[in-house]
Amino acid sequence: MQVTEDEKESYEFGKLKKFLSLVNFMMQDTVLNLCKESVDEFVTFMLSFVPEETRISSAAIVVNKFDKSKLNTEEESDDDLQIENNELEGVKETKMFINKMFAKNKDPEPLFQLDLILKARALIPQYSNNPKDIVQKVKDIFEAGVKCLQDIPHLEPILLRQLFKTHVTKTIKTPVIPPEKPKIPDPNDKKALLDENTWLWEASEKLI
Repeated sequence: MQVTEDEKESYEFGKLKKFLSLVNFMMQDTVLNLCKESVDEFVTFMLSFVPEETRISSAAIVVNKFDKSKLNTEEESDDDLQIENNELEGVKETKMFINKMFAKNKDPEPLFQLDLILKARALIPQYSNNPKDIVQKVKDIFEAGVKCLQDIPHLEPILLRQLFKTHVTKTIKTPVIPPEKPKIPDPNDKKALLDENTWLWEASEKLI
């Protein structure tokens, strides 16, 4: 099999075209699987910081209840640091602090810090960060991670520059977030198909 081709017509009906098409399909399938796994991990990670229940006793006492099964403990050690009786007090306190920091059942650290700020000439305190901006930031990160996949180039213009002299970058097919909620196809319409990117829309809905 020739790895180069000078004539477009012979390339279209040759083995090189079939081989590159096969590689292209393999790349698209790999990117799709990686995207699904990454999206699932990202959504699970973000939802682990959302409490199942919030109890507000007063302005200074707020207790969040988290689902500990969502927390990722793969990197955590099975054993805590052992504290010996003959150790210095400073060493004991440090070990206790580390054990508490990496405890498996501890609540997750907040991703964003929110404080109430009282500004001059303002009767009502304001948040240090706008809650809507926090939600938008999470959404922007999710969309940027999916959108960057659309820049993966196709192999044909790279390997066969003499045949593909166009300046338009050719990319492989990748998942795209639907601009609106995909509609469920009519079961009586045999030609109607469900949007192949519906799973991405559902993942984004879980985050917002």
